[in-house]
Parts: sequence; structure tokens; C-alpha cells
Amino acid sequence: MLADGGFAVGYHQSPIDGRDFEVMARRFNPPGVINAPEIQLNVYTDSLQKNVRITAGPEGFFAVWQSNYQDGDGYGVFGRSYDATYGISTEEFMLSETGDGWQEYSAVAAGGDGRFIAVWHQDDGFGLFEIQASIHLPASDH
Repeated sequence: MLADGGFAVGYHQSPIDGRDFEVMARRFNPPGVINAPEIQLNVYTDSLQKNVRITAGPEGFFAVWQSNYQDGDGYGVFGRSYDATYGISTEEFMLSETGDGWQEYSAVAAGGDGRFIAVWHQDDGFGLFEIQASIHLPASDH
């Protein structure tokens, strides 16, 4: 649910040209009617992007997903903001600090103070598994 009473939905789909999945979002107004065209969240389009998760921010939403080989080694976790509080980003950015191993199955939540936290599953490829997290401040606090 968005602050204006509407909501946003994130999903992945296979493009018409046969490439692997892209991550998308669409906003709906408070009665549940589409009020904006689909938004393709990922800018990087090689390989596949999937498992998008979104959270409402004070003025929009923030999205996270996993992208294959964008970080140079398996899956990495990337995000993009569509919220004036966090900054409307024109490019996605990497949330995981390393490209080693696989970072996947992300989740995201926004705090009432304008921060958001993203978490994901980290697999180093040698049998070690961890949960990683990244906390981000509103754009005005940077």
C-alpha cells in the first residue's frame, strides 16, 4: 500500500523478444484502477532478473530483485527507488557489497522514519550461508 492509498505490484515477466525475465512494477490508484504504465525496474538486461519485492515509501516505493551475472558472479541483489524521499533513481544499484557467490531471495521494508532495509540470502559457493542486510537513509540524509 502506498501513502496515497493506492498500491504497487512487482512481478517478473518474459519479454516478447525471448530474452530472460525482466522485473516490472505497476501502480494502481486507491480504488484499484491502473493509473500508470508498467515500469521496467531493471536497466541491465543481460541474463535474467527475477524475484522482485517492493515496499511503500513515504512518497512512492522502493524495489529490490536478484539479477544474474550483473555483479560478475552468479546472482546479485539490486534495487531502485521510485520515491521522492529516497530519490527517484534512473539506474539500479547493487545492494550487496560483494559480487562473490550468490546473493538472492531479497526482501525489503520501509521504516516510518524514512529508512529502508533490504535483506537477502548470501551463498559463498562453499557451503556457507548467511543473511545479509543493508540499511539506507532518505536522500535528504546523504
